[in-house]
Amino acid sequence: MRSIKEALFESSDTQPITQLLRSAIPFVVCLSLVIGASSAIYYVQSSLSEIEEALPVTLSNQERDIRLLVQDMGTLMQNIEFVRTEFTPLRFRRIVTQTDSLSLSLEAARTSYRFNDLLGISVIHATLNPAIYDIKNWLANGIYNFDARSAQTMELVEQRARGAYDQATGQLENVSKTAVKVLGAQAQRIQTFRNILIAHDLGLSVAWVASAKECGRAQQKRRTDTFSS
Repeated sequence: MRSIKEALFESSDTQPITQLLRSAIPFVVCLSLVIGASSAIYYVQSSLSEIEEALPVTLSNQERDIRLLVQDMGTLMQNIEFVRTEFTPLRFRRIVTQTDSLSLSLEAARTSYRFNDLLGISVIHATLNPAIYDIKNWLANGIYNFDARSAQTMELVEQRARGAYDQATGQLENVSKTAVKVLGAQAQRIQTFRNILIAHDLGLSVAWVASAKECGRAQQKRRTDTFSS
């Protein structure tokens, strides 16, 4: 059976270790918080970089689709002029097919960018879609008492196509300007958020250093008290 002296000696021998472990708990907790926060900040920074890189691609795709719609309208207008100059059944069927194709492209663009219209594709859609609707109707049914293939109908079809094309071409000038504005505003928001994250990380680091110093002072005090006793 152990003596009382041995028990006291063993207790006094393990007491500093227990105190050391207890004093290290705040340090470990602070360190864990800093590591966790730093990991989260790194993840957010990486995500922001991916967003920043993806935004120009998104804008470029929208601008491309807008320009393709206007370009297709210009091609349709030219082919309508060819039909007026020299009418052939083949040319007529070609503009009918092109009108149907452009109508589908407009509907696809409206569906794709309904909730992500960054450059104003809805404005182009509002200009071209009614014109295409009228042209499809006139090419199928004619106008008033004029047959669909008559010179009078084709003249009105050309005027409708030209008016829509000229208006959409004018609207294209705002597309590039809008793209530059969107990129600038988005870059500014991302940079502001990054600055906030950096300040937050620095604040955590300062708090961790202060806590570590406090833990060190507390540990030194316990050692002094232990030696004194």
